[in-house]
Amino acid sequence: MESTDKTPLIYERMAYVMADIDAVAKDAKNEQQNFKFRSIDQVFNMINPILKKHQVFLRQELLEVNKGERISGRGNIQYHVSLKIKYFFTTIDGSSLYNIVFGESVDSGDKAATKAMSFALKYCLLQAFCIPTEENDKDSHDADYSTPEPTIDIEVLKQNAVEEALERQFQREKQNIFKIFKYLPDEDQDRFRKEFSDVFDKKADFMRLGEFFYEVSFAASEALKKKL
Repeated sequence: MESTDKTPLIYERMAYVMADIDAVAKDAKNEQQNFKFRSIDQVFNMINPILKKHQVFLRQELLEVNKGERISGRGNIQYHVSLKIKYFFTTIDGSSLYNIVFGESVDSGDKAATKAMSFALKYCLLQAFCIPTEENDKDSHDADYSTPEPTIDIEVLKQNAVEEALERQFQREKQNIFKIFKYLPDEDQDRFRKEFSDVFDKKADFMRLGEFFYEVSFAASEALKKKL
């Protein structure tokens, strides 16, 4: 059925899509955090044939992307990605509506970006079409946002305490080394800055710092001998 006035056709088609949408129950389960949620596959399987029936398709525009790394409580690197995406709902006359959503994810491998995109698209569809669940009012809190009761891992606390103590020791050693370093001739300082760039970039470990300490101490001793 085509729109009979000058109202963009997409408004009519979006209303038709909403009229045909069924509830999507929270059948998927996060075993690690013990909560149920609606997966992106559940939402896709329900809404894909309805969008095709009413000739509505989506396209997206990436507005913002932020990436970073985090260290977990167990010392593992996790990759964090946050996306801001504009999704356009478009139909055959070229008219469209858009919805701007955010997607965020953390992953220890290479899936952080794709997870963030899936979350963004899922919530775009859930919000745009007000897709209901099959829950009663008393259970209507969205489990996707629930957080399990925090637990205390004693081993993690011990590990964090050791890492913090090592970091403090590391910083003290660096301060002592740089007290010596500043008395070196300029040409030696330039050489060490190139040779030990990881130390100056704060990426060195204890072994590398020890090597740097030895080289600086030796160079300082030789410079002192020349002065004498």
